[in-house]
Amino acid sequence: VCNAAHSVSDYAAAVAAQAGGHDGQPWRSASVAWQVTRNATAAFEDGRWDRPAADVVSRAAVITAALARDLGPPQRLDVAVLRARGDLPLLLTHLQQTANQLPVIAGQLHATTGRWGIEGRLRAHARDLPAMDDMPEDRIRQVLAGQLVQAAHQDLAPLSAAVTRAGALSTALAAELNQTTPDVPPAQPRLAAYYADRLATQHAAAQMTSDARHVQQALAATRAPFGPGQPHSRGYGPDR
Repeated sequence: VCNAAHSVSDYAAAVAAQAGGHDGQPWRSASVAWQVTRNATAAFEDGRWDRPAADVVSRAAVITAALARDLGPPQRLDVAVLRARGDLPLLLTHLQQTANQLPVIAGQLHATTGRWGIEGRLRAHARDLPAMDDMPEDRIRQVLAGQLVQAAHQDLAPLSAAVTRAGALSTALAAELNQTTPDVPPAQPRLAAYYADRLATQHAAAQMTSDARHVQQALAATRAPFGPGQPHSRGYGPDR
């Protein structure tokens, strides 16, 4: 799901930037926010490897392939070529409809993450879980032994925060994309109006800027050779 959302937001941001000419806006970081969310899931598993996930994976692949086929690489979108396309109105309508679902998906993932924490559905290596100010002795032993442990509600807080930021920045992205064709009504007017209302306050704009800065810093931290956020159990991290 995060992979598909990342692809959609990447293309939506590229098209919105080309159509509107805006630069440096917080919504440009929506795809980064989904990358950070995907990275935050890397430490966790549910222990049920026999459960088929092919349906979700195949649908995500279809979305990504369709975007690449219709638009090419997002980094190479050209405004002149884009505006010269005869199917541009239909293309924008379809992209608006897809991008408008990203905040909805983020809301569902946030609720699901909360349920996972309450029900204890996920496991992780103890050393991959968030640090504690006063770590109990049993957790210290689990970290040193590299044990798989049940993830508690507070262990999923970074993932929950990442999903929240992805949803907020996706809301800003969808709102921007819905405005790329001012002479044509948005594809989903109720969602478009709802997203526009959520961004109408000065506090919302400041929060978007803060979220964009945070996800950029979070992604940079995971790319650092020995920075935080890397899952140690996969062979790299501060202790390897």
